[in-house]
Parts: sequence; C-alpha cells; structure tokens
Amino acid sequence: MKVLTIGSFDLLHEGHIKLFERCARLGELWVGLNSDEFVLHYKKKKPSIPYDTRAAVIKALRSVHRVEMNYGQGAALIRRVDPDILAVGSDWMLKDYLAQIDMTEYELEKRNILLIYLPYTKNISTTKLKENL
Repeated sequence: MKVLTIGSFDLLHEGHIKLFERCARLGELWVGLNSDEFVLHYKKKKPSIPYDTRAAVIKALRSVHRVEMNYGQGAALIRRVDPDILAVGSDWMLKDYLAQIDMTEYELEKRNILLIYLPYTKNISTTKLKENL
C-alpha cells in the first residue's frame, strides 16, 4: 500500500514525526512536501526552512520512503503519485480538506484512494514554535 501525506512541515516537530510514523504503519509512506513558492502563495510568508533542507531532513527519517515536491494545492501531486491512501491529521476533519487539495470525493472514489484522518498531536504546532522563537 502506498500512503501519501502532504504538507509544508516547516520546523519539523513531534507532531509531524508522529503523523509520519502513523502513516508508515499503513504502508509505504510518500511525503508531498510543499515548495517554498507554494508556501509563500498559500500562507503569505516564506517557510522558515528552505525546501531542500526540509526535504533532506524528512528523507532521513526511517518512516519515510520518498519525498515528492508539491507545487500546488495537491491534486496534481495526488494524481502523479497515485496513492492507495491519502492521510491527513484529524485537525482537518472540521475543515474542507477536499477543497484545500482541489479534489472531490468522486475523484478519490474513482481513483480508489481512501482518505483517512489520523490523530492530531495536541499542544504542538509550527505556529506555536514560531511564536516562541
């Protein structure tokens, strides 16, 4: 099984590591890592850590099989990687994740991709880390 999770993963922290480990228990983990340009466009600020450094650190994790650059909302990456499972943190359950990645339930169903929400690690986030710096 191929598992894909997508994110910026700027200032890698315990919550990211737990997400990757949970994903890897389901199958071969591919991480869609947002490009610096997409982070700037989406979040209106540059990531603290440049793409190449974020990618190198994530690739070094034993739970990660492969890192792929994500240039946009996610749909093009998902179509290219063609995962069996698309995994995201449960903090997205009350948000419109499908709109975020520019896909529909119909397309996921047609491609036989299961969308799952994995437990969010509370009390830690990149935003909180940046506030404390």
